[in-house]
Amino acid sequence: MPGWNTWNPVLQKVIEIKRAYLERFGEIDYERTTEGTCLERWVHRLSQKDLSRHEDLAEKITDHEGIEGTETEDVEVKKRQTWARTDAGEWKQEYEHEYEYEYEQMLSPLKFSQKGTLLLIHYGDYNRLFDGTGLDYSQFWDLFDGFYQECRGVVIDVKEETLVLTPFRKFWNLNEREETTMSAVQERICHARCVEFSEKLDGSMQCARWYHNELLMSGSMSIDPDNSWRLADGYRMLRESPGHCDMVQAHPEWTFVFEYISQKDAHIVTYGKEQEGLYLTGIREVDTGREFSYAEVCACADAFQVPHTRIYDKNLEQVVSELDDRTANEAEGFVLNIDGYKVKIKYNDYVMVHRTIDGLLSGKQIVISIAEGRFDDLLSKIPENYRKRVLSDAQLVYRYVRKKSDMVEAYYEAAPKEDRKTFMLWVTEHVPRELQGYCREHYLGHDLNFLKRGSEKCPSYTKMEDIRAFFD
Repeated sequence: MPGWNTWNPVLQKVIEIKRAYLERFGEIDYERTTEGTCLERWVHRLSQKDLSRHEDLAEKITDHEGIEGTETEDVEVKKRQTWARTDAGEWKQEYEHEYEYEYEQMLSPLKFSQKGTLLLIHYGDYNRLFDGTGLDYSQFWDLFDGFYQECRGVVIDVKEETLVLTPFRKFWNLNEREETTMSAVQERICHARCVEFSEKLDGSMQCARWYHNELLMSGSMSIDPDNSWRLADGYRMLRESPGHCDMVQAHPEWTFVFEYISQKDAHIVTYGKEQEGLYLTGIREVDTGREFSYAEVCACADAFQVPHTRIYDKNLEQVVSELDDRTANEAEGFVLNIDGYKVKIKYNDYVMVHRTIDGLLSGKQIVISIAEGRFDDLLSKIPENYRKRVLSDAQLVYRYVRKKSDMVEAYYEAAPKEDRKTFMLWVTEHVPRELQGYCREHYLGHDLNFLKRGSEKCPSYTKMEDIRAFFD
């Protein structure tokens, strides 16, 4: 049984779901359809089986825990919290055939991309669990024994039940979580054998591996270059570089993690045309999950004349003292590696932080950071006395996104899908005007952003007062 005893919890769960599906229905297919990826379809069908048993199980858990609530929603939230707890194992064992309840909960914050039998899994709308559950931001990442920390673009061959691409696990900014406070990091360094500081490049992550005798690459959210111009360009860059190709082909047992730098994919740091390329930032053994040290990464890159991240001969105190020395368009910061445990340390711009306090209090910067997927970065830079207010407003924004998403999904499920014209006409006639565009984008398979509109050069964002008004 390939992969069943794997170190990777995501592969373990995918295999578990697949086995549950086979046991119940006897046969399985791996096609992606208009209903979603094969994994999403498996879980959806499992969840439709014997719904009365779901209710019975939930009630037994609720009664056992003494859960009470004045509103139905409160009780449902607490049921979900109880189910996510590791000490609910006795109930899960008694009702082991009801795992689909857990499957739905685990998959709800995730995004998927499929090409053939290859499935890419990445955390996305984690507000599906974070919003309304009473869990804070840090607690979300610890659910299901840290399951979501490995959902950073991992690619699985669902037919062969094997890991294909294994990027870095989720890691955090300095002071973003209790475990990454200055004192906690210093304590970890005191007992470490390997402490390294590398340059944090400001591009897009892309992974590569020699798999089944051919080059395979992925982005953080894409496995198919036909659906991602960034990934297609990454393939071009790699294939045009003999060093890159030779390095990847020489070590088929490794995942190579690159930072894709291109002026077409500009972020905040300004790079010249001559700096474009694929920079090696990490290597991870597929079979064990071991992440190579930066010294090992750079040595491998140098052997094949491949550009790579830089290593700095500094200590933590030196790095922290230099965080005001560079502007945002000059450099992003550092990655600290402590025996494989990574921490992001970014350059400060205190003027920017103080100038955005008014924006934070109005919610503007919160909405923008969530819309752009940068809320964790924002949170790590917020003074402690503002965090409670910021987290409260962030939960409201996540709740708004969830409600909008549920509304669109309900209309999408009700709509006829025989052909595109029929679907579009039905949407025009039956869906509220403000949701029609989202329904059409959903039908076309595009990602939905309920907080951002317009072009990348001139975006507009939903106002916080409109989000609050939505719930009034």
